Amino acid sequence: MSQSPVDDLSEAGMLRYRQGWSALVRLLHMDRSFSGRERNCAFLNLGGGRFADISAVSGFDFPDDGRAVVASDWDFDGDLDLWVTARTAPRLRLLRNDLAAGGRWLALRLHGDGEVSNRDAVGARCELWMEGDPRPLVRGVRAGDAFLSQSATWLHFGLGAGGEVDRLVVRWPGGVEETFSGVVAGGRFDLRQGAGVAERWTPPTGGKPLAASPQQVEPVGDAARVVLPDRLPLPPISVAGGAEIPDADLVGPLLINLWASWCAPCVAELRDWTRHADRIRGAGLRVLLLNTDALAEGGDPSAARALLEEIGFPFEAADASPQTVQLLDLYQRVFLDRWLPLPVPSSFLVDRHGRVAVIYRGPVRAGTVVADLDLLDASPEELRAAATPFRGRWATPPPVVGPGGFVSQLVDHSLLEVAEVYLRRYAD
Repeated sequence: MSQSPVDDLSEAGMLRYRQGWSALVRLLHMDRSFSGRERNCAFLNLGGGRFADISAVSGFDFPDDGRAVVASDWDFDGDLDLWVTARTAPRLRLLRNDLAAGGRWLALRLHGDGEVSNRDAVGARCELWMEGDPRPLVRGVRAGDAFLSQSATWLHFGLGAGGEVDRLVVRWPGGVEETFSGVVAGGRFDLRQGAGVAERWTPPTGGKPLAASPQQVEPVGDAARVVLPDRLPLPPISVAGGAEIPDADLVGPLLINLWASWCAPCVAELRDWTRHADRIRGAGLRVLLLNTDALAEGGDPSAARALLEEIGFPFEAADASPQTVQLLDLYQRVFLDRWLPLPVPSSFLVDRHGRVAVIYRGPVRAGTVVADLDLLDASPEELRAAATPFRGRWATPPPVVGPGGFVSQLVDHSLLEVAEVYLRRYAD
């Protein structure tokens, strides 16, 4: 991982820093992981410097690309619940602590005076002394204790089944030491600097009960149906020999498909489309096959033509040029943000303005494509809802995708002339 520059702020040092981040971002785009897809871990403190791995039995071991974990007594039941964030979805989890109550606890919230100490009491240190125990329990108020996150400022003490509270000593950020009375196990208390007496705090009532929601895990695989929440025009499409297909022939409803004769899922897909040809035509959908056999070393497109004749494929077909396959591959990276090679079969559903509405990685059935034609005239809000695999409420307007991401891909691959042509088409 690239290290942030601390001492070396020279031009060479800053260049290394930027190059490190560029390499890191590229690896993430290529579906690599910060953590190597390690499951989340949870360890139980057994005392004496020993810990037990309880990751699986606790239900904590999600296969997320985890980032941070923070603690708070979210449901006010006296134990700490955990919020977990991840780079991958779901981005936020609440793990509610439902362990049977077996020990006592105490929660404290500190308030600085705003003069000698800050009002949030960040930096304060509490020493809780229990009867018969020569060692105090120590907690401190911190501002941020995980990646871009912070636990609750309530200080939670687990007291076990031992004795009662002997005394509570607070060392405020300004250096003042203060002893508080009135603190007992099993309660929540506000500690105000200079008061010397703890104030009991009662949680609010009438909150909505929390219900666990099952996580619908999609099966692992390369196939995907990707509805685009916003659309960009197709890149230039050419066939073998370099002849470019006119823009007027690339307006929809149109389904462009990349396939190969040696690909069993491709053949099964084409047979399905052939059986449902009347339904496809009746929906007003055109189909354009682009065969990739000739792009493989020693490949011969004649096998593809023989196969199409055998199954009686009723739609348009041609041989794809190498540049078309490359451009479609770079195009899909912009939307998926995962720079994985475009597989065969892959299909692109194009709307009436020559913009891609849906990308299908892997085989897709005719009924799915026909049903997706309803999305071609959907509103931005409807598109965003269709593009998201889970329900929710949005706090931002629907996204607007500009040509910059695709043009950046073209420039990175030295396709400057194509980038210029694409920008002009986009402007038109």
